[in-house]
Order: sequence, then C-alpha cells, then structure tokens
Amino acid sequence: MANFQNHFDRLQALNASVIGFEFEFFSNMVRGRIVESLSKLLGKKVILSSKYHSKIPVTQEVFKLEPDYSGGSKMNELITGPLPYAEAIPVLIKVLKWIDENGWTNDKCAFQFNISFDKMRKDVGMRMESLDRLQFILG
Repeated sequence: MANFQNHFDRLQALNASVIGFEFEFFSNMVRGRIVESLSKLLGKKVILSSKYHSKIPVTQEVFKLEPDYSGGSKMNELITGPLPYAEAIPVLIKVLKWIDENGWTNDKCAFQFNISFDKMRKDVGMRMESLDRLQFILG
C-alpha cells in the first residue's frame, strides 16, 4: 500500500509542476517554414526571431524559434513557455519526433528543461523539499 501512496504522491507532484523546454537542432528548412510546421503541429503560436537570445517573451501559448549560431548558420533553438506537466510531455514527444523527421542534432546541440513546482498547492501530499530530485527526474 505504501508503494501505491508513494506513486500517487509523485503523480500529484508532477501535476503541480510546470516545465519549459529549449531544443537546439539543425534543419535544411528555412526558418519561416519551420515556424509554420511547428505551429501547426503543436497548436501554438511560434514567433520567429532573427536575433540569438532575443527578449521575446514565451508563454504557455507562445513559443519562439531563433537562430543559435553556436553550431553554425543552420542551427535553431525552439524555446517553449512553462507548460503544465500533462501538456509538456506531449509537446516534448512531438518536437523530438519533428526533429527526427525534419532535422538532426549533433554534439553541439543541447536539450534543456526547466521544472518548477507550486509548493503552495494543498493537494500535493509530498513536500518538494523531501523529494529526491535526481531520482524523481530520472523516474
């Protein structure tokens, strides 16, 4: 029974999280076409920036694509806004599949994610401070 409760507590913790992603990848597609394709796939507005590390804000509904010249002229970076866990995982899967079908990565590319938890939610039985963060992320 304790194992079930532990699983349930972890599920509640995940549901209290928001996750944002940064995908670096290469593609032979022009950036305008990448934006159109990803917007359609994800059902989100994707803004094209011509500037690396632009100040364009991202949200749950608005992502941005910008050049990432650290890997050359064909390298791109897609940056999402913070998404609820249940929405973030399908976005992650769709973007990785899109990159596999329309682009590529190499050792210059990175994948980064940011995760935060709403510690004030009363429905989360497990306190974030008591969580083994590495085990939680790997799980």
